[in-house]
Amino acid sequence: GVPFDYANITDVPSYSWSYASILHALGIRYFAAAGNSDRAPILLWGRWNTKSPFWWQGPDGSKVLMSYSRQYSQLAFLCQLPPQMAACAESLPVFLQSYEAPSYKPDAALIYGAQVENTEIRPGTAAFVEQWNAQYAYPKLILSTFPDYFRYIDARFGSELPTVVGDGGPYWEDGIGSDAPYAAIDRVNQQRALSAEKLSTLGAYVQKNVAGEQGLIRTMWQNLILYSEHTFTSWGGYSRPNSEETQRQQFTKEQFVVNARQEINSIVDQAMSQIADQIHVPSSTIVVFNPLSWERSSLVETDLDDHRVLKEYPSMQVVPYEILRRANGYNHIRFMAENVPAMGYQCYQMAEAVPNSSNTAGEASLPVSNTIENDYYRVQFDPGSGAISSVYDKQLGKELVNSSGPYRLNQYLYVAGGEGTQIVNLNKSLPVAKLTISPSRSGRVDSIRKTPYGAIMTYETSGVSAPQITTDVMLFDHQKKIEFVDHLQEQPVAHKVAVYFAFPFALTRPEFSYEIQNGWVDPAHDMLKGGSLEWFTVQHWVRVSGPEFSVGLVPVNAPLVTLGDINRGTWPQTFDPKSSTVYSYVMNNYWHTNYFRVQGGNLTFRYVLTSGQDLSPLSLARLGRVSMTPMELRQVISNDKNDDLSRPLSPAPQSFLTVSSPDVVVEDWKAAEDGNGAIIRLLEVGGQDANATLTFPLFSLKRAWRTNAAEENQSPVNVQGNSLEIPVKPHQIVTLRVLATE
Repeated sequence: GVPFDYANITDVPSYSWSYASILHALGIRYFAAAGNSDRAPILLWGRWNTKSPFWWQGPDGSKVLMSYSRQYSQLAFLCQLPPQMAACAESLPVFLQSYEAPSYKPDAALIYGAQVENTEIRPGTAAFVEQWNAQYAYPKLILSTFPDYFRYIDARFGSELPTVVGDGGPYWEDGIGSDAPYAAIDRVNQQRALSAEKLSTLGAYVQKNVAGEQGLIRTMWQNLILYSEHTFTSWGGYSRPNSEETQRQQFTKEQFVVNARQEINSIVDQAMSQIADQIHVPSSTIVVFNPLSWERSSLVETDLDDHRVLKEYPSMQVVPYEILRRANGYNHIRFMAENVPAMGYQCYQMAEAVPNSSNTAGEASLPVSNTIENDYYRVQFDPGSGAISSVYDKQLGKELVNSSGPYRLNQYLYVAGGEGTQIVNLNKSLPVAKLTISPSRSGRVDSIRKTPYGAIMTYETSGVSAPQITTDVMLFDHQKKIEFVDHLQEQPVAHKVAVYFAFPFALTRPEFSYEIQNGWVDPAHDMLKGGSLEWFTVQHWVRVSGPEFSVGLVPVNAPLVTLGDINRGTWPQTFDPKSSTVYSYVMNNYWHTNYFRVQGGNLTFRYVLTSGQDLSPLSLARLGRVSMTPMELRQVISNDKNDDLSRPLSPAPQSFLTVSSPDVVVEDWKAAEDGNGAIIRLLEVGGQDANATLTFPLFSLKRAWRTNAAEENQSPVNVQGNSLEIPVKPHQIVTLRVLATE
């Protein structure tokens, strides 16, 4: 096809720092953007339109030439639609005043867009340009494409343009909080979609006569993208929540999530079936697959018939499990899959239980108390707040929870008072929001139980609009982390409200950072002027550090956080956190257009917490991916295999791909779009140079190339047998094409 060298986006007001890196990785050199400042003052306060064009440098050091326009449909705003000579004669001198500063080097300025959004095309622009140039010598109007504009600027002024480093910050991303139930599903879908694509590739490797579900994979990604698109309804979605149009739009939007989940399940089921069929195990076997590129131990849930036990291959030792739910003839169980190989599998036989044996070794109820502990932590529940009052890190010898603040750890907060205030619109004529924060106030511990992998405390509380909140606090015997699983019944509310879970930490001089797509952001130092400082979107982890210790939090189901305070709609221009609290911003309906007005129902939010004297981004990158990427599982039953004939894959734990550098993560392993081999996407997550050796234990490599992210070959990579070595820069996205021998 025709090569492309630019991207353009309208309407969205700001952009993640990773855009520069991702566009560069795709082979795109130019980026045109036009913002909408509704609830987003980045252009108003940063004046990036008057500083455009500039080179925008991503976390990995790569750059794109960016032009950031004050608005889209710009010609119509300046000169009306269809354009009028008199209007242009009045407005163009004012428009060009923005570019009179000596620091502005080019001799041209971009007018972004001639038409108005969501309307039919109005002819006459080309004729107007001719008419203008015939009447006026200056300024000259040139009807141009984006590539024409950028190539002109790049060739004449590219070396003189400044380089900008930093993150635009999120703004409209808070709209995801208007649909918390489906946003939580979508967040899981995003991680499992990568697992599905990896498994599909491996399924086609081990059974070459069965192709992967490429059409279904494309549909899966399309549905993921359509749900993540930045609006959820038309302009009337808030003002007319019960209209037929709004309700049909809501159904359509949320169906993208449901469809994507089903497509992921279908892709995983087929691929796991292909892989399991090639493993030399009989029926009545469970195959657990680890989609990540390092060995891990994680919890797995499945159904198991009565009077059955799990035996791990090859030792055939009985694996203890806990029963989560008893049913007719079977139980829904959970067990710890230990040391599952990188990008590989572990097998478990579903065997008949020996009479009078204990199948759930170690599962037992413990006396109810307000304290639970293991070798790493002691956790104390506070009945008065219905939350955690103390987390004592035994290794550090330090208390993690700030006991002097207004809230406790994992405490539910209901925030009212947003109606008719600046929190819903960037309009200084509106009053500042006087928010009322109502935390959960009382609760009780229901149970404490010992499991084969740790201990679980279950407590109940309630809050405004949430009559029942049940939380599991999970401590692990051999992993330094705490998992909080909050189940709540949220009543639907049509007013401007928000819901948070608070995580206050006992730090005196907190420094915050959070992960984006290919790096991390410190909002005190890495945000571009005018960028959002009240809420942030977290990829896998958020960290708060101080002289005393560091804490990492993985918000598994809810991507929005606020840092140091809740969102108050004050649009601050500097990041000055009021406390060391991380607030998980799980729900809001602050939007006045394009989003859902009412939400509620049964919701689940998971958080994983860890602590240390100093937590590296590498350790948090791994914890985040382990927490958010579930193991995939396949039960092999008699319908799948009615024999125990020899198969090429061993029932012993097996890896399909290992990576020597812990800093380099295999984000994806997919079939090449042109059908020529497979594509492997790597990401450096530790912030340092790495030399990564990729080893394929079950395949011999024929050839390999380094490509751009659009899968265009750039340079050959030397392969030796079943491995290759590739250098990776800090935060870099690297794409490889690999061909295995037949």
